[in-house]
Amino acid sequence: MEDDGWTVVRGKGKGRTGGSLKRARDECCPGDGGPCTAAAPSTSDAVSAGPGPAPPGWGAAGGGGRGAKQRGRRAFRERSAEEQCTDLISAIMAAREEVVSSPFFARLLRVLAEASGHLGHLRECSAAEGGGGSQELVPGGQADGMDSAGPAGTGGGAAEGTLGAEGSPRAASLAPWRCMRCMVVYGLGSAHESRVSRYQLALVLLLRERCLLGLAGPVQLYDPAFDAVDRLALAQLGMQVLEVNEGGARTVSSPTFFYLPHCEGALCDALLGANWGPQGPASAGPGAVGGALAQAAGAEPGPAPTAGGCGLPLLAVLGNSFRTYQQRWELQSGAAPTDGKRPTRPGRIIQAVDQGAVVELATPDLRFPAPSAFNDMALHCFPPSAALARMLEGAGMGGADGAAPMDG
Repeated sequence: MEDDGWTVVRGKGKGRTGGSLKRARDECCPGDGGPCTAAAPSTSDAVSAGPGPAPPGWGAAGGGGRGAKQRGRRAFRERSAEEQCTDLISAIMAAREEVVSSPFFARLLRVLAEASGHLGHLRECSAAEGGGGSQELVPGGQADGMDSAGPAGTGGGAAEGTLGAEGSPRAASLAPWRCMRCMVVYGLGSAHESRVSRYQLALVLLLRERCLLGLAGPVQLYDPAFDAVDRLALAQLGMQVLEVNEGGARTVSSPTFFYLPHCEGALCDALLGANWGPQGPASAGPGAVGGALAQAAGAEPGPAPTAGGCGLPLLAVLGNSFRTYQQRWELQSGAAPTDGKRPTRPGRIIQAVDQGAVVELATPDLRFPAPSAFNDMALHCFPPSAALARMLEGAGMGGADGAAPMDG
């Protein structure tokens, strides 16, 4: 079969007759500014299949020109991971500019400001750890949080809608989010391969720079789809790739912000299960999370708090709406099983919604250009309440226990 003139990078397969190299790049990295855009060598139609003089640099028409053309394609495929990483980071920063200037991000900041009222118990917990309200500069953040420029080359200042613009929150309204000590991201996907994942990673950068200024360490991420180029880029952005698949079942001991973009309900349910119930000596203290739970349930306060706390109140989860998970399960539970398997019931999510133990604030995408990047998202918090205390103390759970598998 005659060669059609191009091969898609990273072994995606050959194109149909008449396809151009531009189409190959678009399929590899859809959208403008993808990491492969600047990488391709010239393969113009100037190479003639018939007799006649060859273009400069290609040799004589016939076998010599074809061999040079093949060498050009091999050079395109054999670009080093470091070279691809440079292009990928440029594409991520371009995505960041799109996100930061979007109505979606302005709305998300307002939702975060609104949710600040549910974080009082976490500020006390962070103060017990010695980290509350810290002005210390963390990787990718600013000491003042809002009104200075972002990292070099990212243009993240107040002019982008964080401060001063009508309807946008003030710095003080987002200050309570400095109590978050960790940020964990599951299910991001490969930014090297996916335009949507680049937008989602751009959001991680913005949250780190604008809101989560008290992080005690680098943002931690896990997805089995990460390749060598993704890992290099994440390291250069000051983030840490987890080597162990936790299946979502991470038990936390300090305020932690989780970002789960479009993860399966079972994985999110495993996260709740790992933090289901009081944990540690701080649960008795009136100034810590467990003490707040005890007071919400009407119990007498116990001894003085220590650092640490208990489960769900330490979590903030940005991901798919819990109510959507519940509605999806109700629809699936009555349908015939697929491939002989029934979907896993997200029992803890359903229980938290049914008993009013979770605060859910929708974060609409407002027609963001990549529809599947931020659709059906919501912010979830578990402030101490009588409903939460009753749920955690209640016996019997309708869902499956243990960790959920991480989808590839």
